[in-house]
Amino acid sequence: MSPKPGTSPIFAGIAGEFLSSKDDALAILPELRESLAKAHRHHINEMLCCNVTTLPGENFQSIDRVCSSFAEVSTCGDVNAGDSDIYGIDRDAAASTCFDAIVGENNNVDRDLTLALIDDVMRQIWANGGDTKVIITGWDTLMAWSQLLEAERRYLETSRIVPTFGGVKGAPFPGVEGGFLVASYMGKPIIPTQDCVVDTISRIYFLDTDYLKFAVMKPTQYFETGFDKDMILMNILGMEGWYKTCGELRAYRLNVHGKLRDLR
Repeated sequence: MSPKPGTSPIFAGIAGEFLSSKDDALAILPELRESLAKAHRHHINEMLCCNVTTLPGENFQSIDRVCSSFAEVSTCGDVNAGDSDIYGIDRDAAASTCFDAIVGENNNVDRDLTLALIDDVMRQIWANGGDTKVIITGWDTLMAWSQLLEAERRYLETSRIVPTFGGVKGAPFPGVEGGFLVASYMGKPIIPTQDCVVDTISRIYFLDTDYLKFAVMKPTQYFETGFDKDMILMNILGMEGWYKTCGELRAYRLNVHGKLRDLR
């Protein structure tokens, strides 16, 4: 899989930057760099959360496309032939026990979220030899999920998640806690995102991260033109800057991931 770049441009006027060097003035370029770095990160999150019907093009593959199946294409009217194809695999030709993710769908007709629907997707993933490591959904669905449990005098638990990057955990010193608290269900952490695909309420994704990685070819880098000859080449009295990230979402197995869609 070839890496796809994600970029975010910034522009800053040269006069404003000169003024920022005076006392009590805002440092324009550092502020812009920080602001656009956040925008770049959010742009990557948007790519990873695109609908299955959005082909990646020059962007990253999305979780919704990884968690698709022949049944979703054949029974849900909003998904067309070719939308679920990924990594050169034709998933709309016929059902496959290897290449189809677990999709809890209702023919593109939204139905009430129930614990039985959630448990059934998790059960099928276990039956395929997978083990959900993380659940991703939107804030609206997380609230509805919590209300289902409260009706039964049960509550979403909390779990401490310690991020791992390249084998290095987020708590480097003995005795010092690291990570962040999130809601959990059956011991599985639930991470909400504002960019999740929404039907009436957001979809739910069940991911086995043993078989799903965001492979980085080149870590995020920042590039910037200067105040000298670069202005002559650009033919502009100013400068340009941008962020670049090269990588791809890689799924090493497809039938150990799942999603629950058509929810209200």
